[in-house]
Amino acid sequence: MRKFDPTKAHQCRHHSRRGVTLTEVLMSLMIMGIGVVSLATLFPISTLRVLEATNLTNSTVARFNAEGIIDSFPQMIHNPDGISSTRESGKNYIVDPLGWLELLDQGASANVTTAMTAAPPLPFDVRRYEYNRPTAGAYRITLPPFAQQTRYLGDSANPQIFLASPPATPVFPKLFTSIDIARQVANLQDTTTDFGEGFPDPDGVSTAAYTLNGDGLVTGLTMPTELDLTVFTPEDVNKNGILDTGEDTNGNGLLDAEQAQAVIFDATGRYSEIRQIEWVSGQTVNWPARPLPPRYSSIVGLVRLERVEPFYSWMLTVRKRASGPANVDVVVFSKRDFNELSEQVYVGDLRRFTLGADGAPGIINVDDNGEDRNGNGTLDPGEDNNGNGVLDGVPDDVAEIGHPDSDDQLNNRVTIDWDPALYPTQPDKPPLRRGGFIFDAANALWYRILSVEEAPTATSAVLALDKAISRDNTEDLIYQPSASLNNLDAGEDKNTNSELDRGGIIIPKGVVAVFPLETKLLQ
Repeated sequence: MRKFDPTKAHQCRHHSRRGVTLTEVLMSLMIMGIGVVSLATLFPISTLRVLEATNLTNSTVARFNAEGIIDSFPQMIHNPDGISSTRESGKNYIVDPLGWLELLDQGASANVTTAMTAAPPLPFDVRRYEYNRPTAGAYRITLPPFAQQTRYLGDSANPQIFLASPPATPVFPKLFTSIDIARQVANLQDTTTDFGEGFPDPDGVSTAAYTLNGDGLVTGLTMPTELDLTVFTPEDVNKNGILDTGEDTNGNGLLDAEQAQAVIFDATGRYSEIRQIEWVSGQTVNWPARPLPPRYSSIVGLVRLERVEPFYSWMLTVRKRASGPANVDVVVFSKRDFNELSEQVYVGDLRRFTLGADGAPGIINVDDNGEDRNGNGTLDPGEDNNGNGVLDGVPDDVAEIGHPDSDDQLNNRVTIDWDPALYPTQPDKPPLRRGGFIFDAANALWYRILSVEEAPTATSAVLALDKAISRDNTEDLIYQPSASLNNLDAGEDKNTNSELDRGGIIIPKGVVAVFPLETKLLQ
């Protein structure tokens, strides 16, 4: 039997009670920190994903709205200028009713209706989807032929703008008769914010709260004075609720309201009606075009006023084939900037191919697309395709770029240049971002940006695009990146103006999606 030693027993009990070392604490903090940081990064990512989902959902709704308008009024894209003899066959153009009228409204000193039927010139040119295009020097961008890159209203009012001598009898628009109608058609009307609410007739005895038409139906309601309705009347400069001299900017004789709507509940609160507010007079909101049903004629319940926020809107880019069908893209904007500055044309040469290491089109010193297939400079057996006894063709010409078996490569990159020295007016830096869109102004094609690499000079950037470039927009095709200035090579002067014309790219703000539609046939 062992003898009990109290000292050793105490030591055993002491060593069995282990604690946590400083190293273990630090390791635990590190592991916990990694977890917390990883969790924290999920919140901004989830916010971005929610924003992307919202943009995609609303832009898809706007896309179907636009296609519904096209299917209902096919002449919008097939005959956008109202001249049945042209139909714009074989041309690229823009159908942009909202942008057309917004820009016209900004530049018109008189009302829009007068400006749409007045003789040219307009206060500024709303005909083309462009601004500040370089017109001279080594980086000049040639103005496209008439009707190429033209912005149309998509209605019969266009002849008044584009004809040198407008007809004696003005042709008024049939569809977009006012800027308000264009806003209702081209804007997504589903986004609203609450402004305020109240009971026009809380006791059910005030006949003065109701504005009735000849059939006794409600076409307006007088809201409580606690609601300041002057914010709905941008024309009411002095905020007196009356249309004074000089305030009727669109010439319709009414004190117009900004885009807003009223949600009117009946006395039970179980049924409601939504009406677009057409104009405001003092504390009375009016919608004469759509009277309320009879159940609201004697008493109404709560009325909620909402601002209609035009977050999402659309325009159309059209590539009309000579045979008649049209390829249409629906371009959806979020908070579109209706300013000519946002349509700046930047120098950007889109080339389908980049030349290989030999720096020559096709295979160097070989007539890839001609008769001298082996490149020996003599007419060998089997090479005289046209039987004229002469060796036809020129080695390394423009037509050989991208020839099969050559070292030329498909290209998906473009350099954007915003050097102020190139432009009539100093341009703003383009809104370049990953996931944004660029517009080929010459071919009416859209590309999405995959990445942006800014040059050290800070006046240019190289963009990687989501797909290979499908059409050249420049004459400078035999291009050497090492050369500071490229010359007009043989075969490049397609428009025979003896100038090396460069490509133009527009990078509009706020584009969230571009939807190519199925081919639209001429009806």
